[in-house]
Amino acid sequence: MLSMLTGNATSNSAEQQFPGYASISGQPMNVEEVWTTTEYEDDPLMEILLANQSKPVEARIRHKIPVTFGLSLYYNLGKRWGIGTGVNYTKLASELHSGSGTNYIKGDQTVHYIGIPVQVNYNVIRKGRFTGYVTGGALLEKPVSGSITTNYIVNDEVKETIKEKLDHKPLQFSVNTAVGLQLKVIDKFGIYAEPGIGYHFKGDNAPNTIYKEKPLHFNVKFGVRLLLD
Repeated sequence: MLSMLTGNATSNSAEQQFPGYASISGQPMNVEEVWTTTEYEDDPLMEILLANQSKPVEARIRHKIPVTFGLSLYYNLGKRWGIGTGVNYTKLASELHSGSGTNYIKGDQTVHYIGIPVQVNYNVIRKGRFTGYVTGGALLEKPVSGSITTNYIVNDEVKETIKEKLDHKPLQFSVNTAVGLQLKVIDKFGIYAEPGIGYHFKGDNAPNTIYKEKPLHFNVKFGVRLLLD
């Protein structure tokens, strides 16, 4: 049974808030160190700090809902059991706003993952065109690319833009379980939905993403299956 995962809707996004300034990694900024090591002339960060001296400032990081696509291949092990694997693509995006309303640091981080899932299915009920089942498994993901774009905004104008690549990209491991419902639309094709929960284990030096901030999450997978069994 060949399966095409066409969507993965999680429960919601996640947000972090910090007093003062912070980077998109979630680390607070040492303002005193910036004052002592940075020259004022034509430095947008120093301009932001000076403009906000008498203003309350905070840092907010918003982790957007993951976007996932994939292909899976399932093998039936009799009438009840089945095992599957495949390949998934996931895009994780995060936004940073650090400073005040008009003088702030704006960061955008994007990480692209390729993952290999392993799932075990148990068919609970089969009736006509409907199949109800439970599934559980694990997913190993590798960040294949990632980037951070930092904009320094002074008086609502972009003064400087810095782009950099994410160098350290460790493997990400997660487990999941779900209940599923499949409808056989025509002879060889079916559609399915799988509401469930997943948990992402925090890796050392992993990028600051929704995986790290919200490791336990609810999701709904849905897609189209080519039925070969």
